[in-house]
Amino acid sequence: MTDIPYTSVGGSIQYVVHCTKPDITYALSVISRYQACIGEEHWSTVKTILKYLKRTKNMFLIYGCEELILEGYNDTSFQSDDDDAKSQSGFVFKLSGGVVASKSAKQATTTDSTIETEYIAASKAAEEAVWTKKLHPRVGCDMERLCDLSGSIGSVSNRLNRLTGIVIWKPWKLGRYDLNPRL
Repeated sequence: MTDIPYTSVGGSIQYVVHCTKPDITYALSVISRYQACIGEEHWSTVKTILKYLKRTKNMFLIYGCEELILEGYNDTSFQSDDDDAKSQSGFVFKLSGGVVASKSAKQATTTDSTIETEYIAASKAAEEAVWTKKLHPRVGCDMERLCDLSGSIGSVSNRLNRLTGIVIWKPWKLGRYDLNPRL
């Protein structure tokens, strides 16, 4: 397996994800985990992704609308990785219906509750929201952020926040600053 260009192809897929195909962000996240220890099943997965890219190369996103509306979505899957019990989280930001930023990645820490997992994901999405809003100065309206867990929304918007600790203290401030929850 040493002669297979797994890392190189993974980098190329990452470029494609950032430029034209945000729909395969999760697949990229999964194949990126195994760069140090690739097996036949990993290479087979990469080939499946390449086949998908080849089949969809003439499909593209169209941006256009009278009004610029910036929307953000984030979600997590609690302790979804069987290897280390870490959660997967991600976000997508759309400008007038077209994706302008997206990310799917394992969280850096193992969490004890779905609220904490969603809370960390919301704060990471809030960091991206601040950057995305600065990138698009013509967007004068408030950004819609959609989060699917009422516990994390309550945690971010509650002045008497009960979740404390080093892991979530910094995100608490940023998440609370930018989050405008709407279900």
